[in-house]
Amino acid sequence: MPKNIVICADGTWNRPECRTNIWEIFNSLPGKATSLPATPIHGEAIARADPSQEAFYLDGVGTRFSPRDPLGGAVGMGLHSKVLDAYILISQVYDLGDKLYLFGFSRGAFTARALAGFIAKAGLMDKGQAGSASARRKANETWWRCKFGKTLSPQTAPDADDKMPIRLVGVFDTVGALGIPFFNGIRVVDALERKLFDFADLDLSPRVQVGLHAVAIDEKRQDFEPTLWNDRGGIDQTWFAGVHSDVGGGYPARGLANVTLEWMLTRAAPLGLLANKPALAPDPVADRHESAGFVWQLARRVRDRAIPDDASIDPSVDKRFATRQPQDYAPPPLARFPAYRRYYPPKVTPERIVPASAARLSTLDIGQSLTIDVLADRWWNAAGIEVGPGETYAVTASGKWSDASIGCDASGWDGLNLFAPLRRLPGKNWFHLCLAVSDEYDLELRNPGVVAGLLGGPSKHDPRSELLPVGTGATVTPSRQGALYFFANDMELMYGNNSGSIEVTITCLSRSGPAASSGS
Repeated sequence: MPKNIVICADGTWNRPECRTNIWEIFNSLPGKATSLPATPIHGEAIARADPSQEAFYLDGVGTRFSPRDPLGGAVGMGLHSKVLDAYILISQVYDLGDKLYLFGFSRGAFTARALAGFIAKAGLMDKGQAGSASARRKANETWWRCKFGKTLSPQTAPDADDKMPIRLVGVFDTVGALGIPFFNGIRVVDALERKLFDFADLDLSPRVQVGLHAVAIDEKRQDFEPTLWNDRGGIDQTWFAGVHSDVGGGYPARGLANVTLEWMLTRAAPLGLLANKPALAPDPVADRHESAGFVWQLARRVRDRAIPDDASIDPSVDKRFATRQPQDYAPPPLARFPAYRRYYPPKVTPERIVPASAARLSTLDIGQSLTIDVLADRWWNAAGIEVGPGETYAVTASGKWSDASIGCDASGWDGLNLFAPLRRLPGKNWFHLCLAVSDEYDLELRNPGVVAGLLGGPSKHDPRSELLPVGTGATVTPSRQGALYFFANDMELMYGNNSGSIEVTITCLSRSGPAASSGS
């Protein structure tokens, strides 16, 4: 029985503690989320398995140097590596007749589009080869043969008899002159990254049935110019109000992001994607955010996006024009469109915009729960919510993770007492699940492997945070206001040999209570 195979490739989150539309799509898919640890042939991923559909989520945050792909890790910040990861994961489960659905945002949009072009040109690996020790080397060799136009034999690939194996490529705001914006911030490195790793896909392959592309109207960063497909049947590229992460998600306020998420899921359903459509509250009138702030404008050029004359503008933009009071929405790129000229009076009221720095996290209502995956190799795993003093939460954890070769659950393991004082919470086991409440809302940006992490790790930031033990389950009452993070209790410099993840559920029990306390 043919099945669906879904890839959800995330990108660089604007606010890492907030979930993007790619994460929301993955969470809407059936099946229990399970962590796939990194292996010598593919990186870490999260999977959802259902009898009719298998899905893989590739995290775009915290990519780092990898012995599986040293050049891609050191220069491409994992872009090349992510494409190979997805290619191998698909090949390991593909059977003739299966249909592929590839979703991506930001760097993940590059992954999805490059992956589609790669599969269309080279075909997939057979299952046996994809599971062998040489799979990574073989996939890498095939990539470079594609890149430099070498002769391939796709007719021998397991998908060769399927003229259209890719049912959908759905992306949010693909950016950069060739699909890769200047993520590294060093122009010579960026130029090399593009030369080595870009896989030109401006022409969507005929082996792809449908291409969906949600594009941001209000993004001004020149490095983030949209990369559009050349037009053909089956392509829908629609423009929406908002900046890059309003359209792809990543801000706590999701009114605009839910507009594009609903658009994507509504169009994916008739194509056969199996998804439990989440309860959304799309708000096309919501305040957008400012991605090109003053500091960015000092360092990089900004300019309005050039929207093609025949562009498809989503009807939600009409509602935004008509509803904003006072009429303060008047993006320059749309001024020349006859349908919107009436909204451009001689004097326009300045638009109300939320600075990225002012965006606040959401909170849980009493009885409301949130489930996240906590990765063992991160100093901080953001829950994406804010907690306050006196509030009470029940926290439960399931699954296993590994401290080097030692596997354990969230209660951790005991031993190496000589080094116990160097643990982040010295009185608790190695790998005991712990939480942190911090007034620093961007700590996930400082995880190992991210450049900002060089500015200071837990030893610098933990003293400013409230740390509480959780283990496999606890009732916790923070004594301070802040963002909620989780971590495995370990030495600061030893997170590099950690692997795996556990599933953590947070439930709000009360919004007021006694002084700080915790379970074991």
